Amino acid sequence: MGRRAHWIDPQTNRRLDYTKIIPEANIELSGIWQMEFYTENPATHYQNGILSDLEVLATKRFKGGFGIGFVESWIQLVTDDGGATANRLNGFSGRAFGIGPIATYSTKGWQEPPRSKRALDPRLRRQQAHRG
Repeated sequence: MGRRAHWIDPQTNRRLDYTKIIPEANIELSGIWQMEFYTENPATHYQNGILSDLEVLATKRFKGGFGIGFVESWIQLVTDDGGATANRLNGFSGRAFGIGPIATYSTKGWQEPPRSKRALDPRLRRQQAHRG
């Protein structure tokens, strides 16, 4: 995308998210599908096509915080790019697919809020004062 082109973030109404946690098997399944729309770059008169992006993640978590799984991504132009350069490249249509392994590790977060949060929240300051 060029410097003068604008990308419209479709997360508010053109993105679907889904997560399913299966606690008895300690499995997490997540996926997103979104459509991306672009404006024409007025300097080059290049118009990116509408892009579809589907991503899926499956993770099996184990005791101790470790997890393994796979991640998949399928990206495809729904419409061809437009403009003189795109026309010379026959619309410059494209697609990509990838799948691969993933390894994760999770730990428990802070048991006590960070110092800066304690300083800002009067209830936490009072608790700290009573501890001595």
